[in-house]
Amino acid sequence: MTEWTKRTYKQNQEDLKTATSPYVDDGGKVNKIPLDKSTGALITITYAHHEIHDGDMYHCFDSSDNLGAETGDLIQLVFTTADIAKRAHIIFETYGSGEHYVTLREAPAAGTGGAAVTIYNRNRGSSNTPSAITAVTKDDSNATGGALLFEHYIGAGKTSGGSVRGVEEWILAPNTKYALRCYATADINAYIEMSWYEHAFRK
Repeated sequence: MTEWTKRTYKQNQEDLKTATSPYVDDGGKVNKIPLDKSTGALITITYAHHEIHDGDMYHCFDSSDNLGAETGDLIQLVFTTADIAKRAHIIFETYGSGEHYVTLREAPAAGTGGAAVTIYNRNRGSSNTPSAITAVTKDDSNATGGALLFEHYIGAGKTSGGSVRGVEEWILAPNTKYALRCYATADINAYIEMSWYEHAFRK
């Protein structure tokens, strides 16, 4: 053990002796724990929030100012996940000025065309690009078939998804097509968005 290592180890042990010291032993080194100055409460953020800071959270959306019935009039985000180790953890949210429905289908038989939707990194200072979901399209033909993972009716002025991450988050299968769709029973203003971070499971 070098003299520098001995000094560092000794200082680590001295910092850890005091129970009120805001330090933690992290594999032989000391890291300071962030505490609120007025209350002493531990300062933390959610894992998803951490992914934004790391530049690994992405976002896309579509909207309509005249969304009508499901047949021939819908807004829909369609994408295929990549066949890689990273998994897309998604949440989604919709808003409508009137009654509307939201569905999420896995491996649908239709919904394969449409214009590309811009994907944004939610950390605008990051140059990272997504790898689990690399392209999303909109205004596709009505996606049918496959597994109906989510179906929800939303009343006037209500929102769905995104507010409770533990309940609303979906971890998607690799190499699989998905269709997130919103439609209404009468003409309304409507908005649909999807956010996701990408993470490989620890072995």
